[in-house]
Amino acid sequence: MIFQAFFLMEFKRFFSLRRLIFILLIFILSLYFVRQGIDDHRHMVKSSEEFKECEALSYNRLQNYTQFSIHGVRLMFVSSPASILFSHPVILANLYARLNSVITLDIYNNCKGKTLFSGYFIENLRFSTIILLLGSLFALFYGYDTLRTQEYLQFIASACLKNISKEKEKIFFSLVISRFILLLLTFLALSASMIGMVLLFGVDLPPDFYNGLYAFLAAMMIMMLFFFLSGVLVGRIKEKQKGKAVLIAVWLALLLIIPALFSSIMDKKAQQLYPSYKMEFEKLKIITDFEKSSYDKEGEFDRTKLENFRLLAESYWENEYWKIHEYEKKLVTDIKVTIDFLKNIFQLTPTTFYYMTSVEGSSRGYENFIGFFNYLLDMHPKVVRFYIDQCFKDEPPKMVPFITGDENLFKAASRVPHGFIRGLLVNLGYCLVLLLISLISFRKIFEPAAPKILAVKNAIARIPGMPVKPGEFKTFLLANPGFPGQLFQYYLKEIGSVFVCHCRHIPGDLKPLDFIRFFYRILRLPGKEKQAIFEHVKMNEVKSKPFRKLKDKQKGDILLAILYRLKGRIYIVDDASAGMPVEFIIKLNDWMDGLAKSGAAVTHLTGEPMVSDARFQSGKDAEEIESWSDSVNRVKSVTGRRK
Repeated sequence: MIFQAFFLMEFKRFFSLRRLIFILLIFILSLYFVRQGIDDHRHMVKSSEEFKECEALSYNRLQNYTQFSIHGVRLMFVSSPASILFSHPVILANLYARLNSVITLDIYNNCKGKTLFSGYFIENLRFSTIILLLGSLFALFYGYDTLRTQEYLQFIASACLKNISKEKEKIFFSLVISRFILLLLTFLALSASMIGMVLLFGVDLPPDFYNGLYAFLAAMMIMMLFFFLSGVLVGRIKEKQKGKAVLIAVWLALLLIIPALFSSIMDKKAQQLYPSYKMEFEKLKIITDFEKSSYDKEGEFDRTKLENFRLLAESYWENEYWKIHEYEKKLVTDIKVTIDFLKNIFQLTPTTFYYMTSVEGSSRGYENFIGFFNYLLDMHPKVVRFYIDQCFKDEPPKMVPFITGDENLFKAASRVPHGFIRGLLVNLGYCLVLLLISLISFRKIFEPAAPKILAVKNAIARIPGMPVKPGEFKTFLLANPGFPGQLFQYYLKEIGSVFVCHCRHIPGDLKPLDFIRFFYRILRLPGKEKQAIFEHVKMNEVKSKPFRKLKDKQKGDILLAILYRLKGRIYIVDDASAGMPVEFIIKLNDWMDGLAKSGAAVTHLTGEPMVSDARFQSGKDAEEIESWSDSVNRVKSVTGRRK
């Protein structure tokens, strides 16, 4: 029942104007970059068809296999439609490769012409990047509002629970879970709408796309949960400006500073790879030594010695070629080790884990690069073998095409990164730690440390008139603004303790209708009571406005309508009259007086005395104002105001 009431209230609260504007901004930017991704994908598909045609025409222009051995075979890396939604390194876009019949195995990024400028600044932004940049910020600030106002939480808890000291966790989990569910549903709906847009534009999504998608959604959920819980924890910082500064610092650290540090580590790790120019030199040395040895044996190529030259070619195939091939295999192994190291450190934070999942899901990630490299290693021996078989035939060779289908297109698939489950569990562990720390912090709102309880007990002993006994209503002038909350904590073990906060502590984005509905669900009020509340607060005038836009009188009427229906034995009223209209103060005084007459103990603490002769004695948190209620009654008699 409690969770349902919180969920329904938070559901209505979620759609405040500020949040809707921010979500709309994310939605519009996502639409733009998804549309850009669709255009890029269509261009890539068109380019792959043109590439095939161009390569076929180029091969037809070759006159003999000597030219083929120089020209070789070119291959193109073709990404999956997943690259429409998921971000990827610019360097892994527009990948090509060239294989010839001797030693060449090149992988390169075409930087001639218009491809030089692809990926410049924001060109490579995708939907997943928008979620990373703005979605994380939204989750952080949404979490920040969850437990920020201690007085409001104490008021809500005292209204919801009979035994707060034993049941307070219900409030924490109801708030945190309901708000995170709403956050998650929002971004799942956003993701679904972007996928729908891709389908609407006629892009076919292959089965492998959904593997990457599910991994992406899981990583997004963990990242959102981490930022949300970070916000929940930071929200316990009392100073508002300090809290927001910490929020921004957390966001910058996770999105900029830590990724930059990891990139620096990777740069140093990559320096340990064997330099490609040295490897090419060693490969060249093998082939030139073979060519020199062959020339010394047989001289220039002469077709009358075809069998001798064929035997030399077979000797190259059986010996030198595979030595060269081993260099490439060792390189790909070393690169894979470096990539595995990158993935391991990127699993250590939710943002880098999310980014790595997005990159691999795009099909333009490092695992597909290794797949492309291995594909070339498998293809290269076939090119060399094809050259030897065709070139050294007894009859004059005819040009036969090596590529007969799509062999020169490497069609990448959306992938789940290696070690994904481990990364998911690591970051889930962080979230559980944040949840535990947040819960401990929440408990301190209701269960302060023993020394603090002792300090409150000593403070009560120093204040004449405390503790207030059943059937008494006393007002005390506050010297310590935090004392009412501490006093409430002191009385928590007493069943039936009620804390009343000021209207200013009620969240400004709450609407009166949703706030009142929350209470009549919690209190299980009958239909007549609901109608009475609506009439009392003139619901038609206030229901569409958030609390921050209500007049003080309207706020006071809503608070009183709820207070009239609360039942307790001990009441702590925290400066509820400060800055409020006289009419509200009179009604509040009458309500407190009525509670005392019915046997309740009412402690009213205020920072605004109704009399001018109130004085503090040194060292006290509060001091009784015996004439406060009398002053209110005098005002009531003069103004003629009634309850």
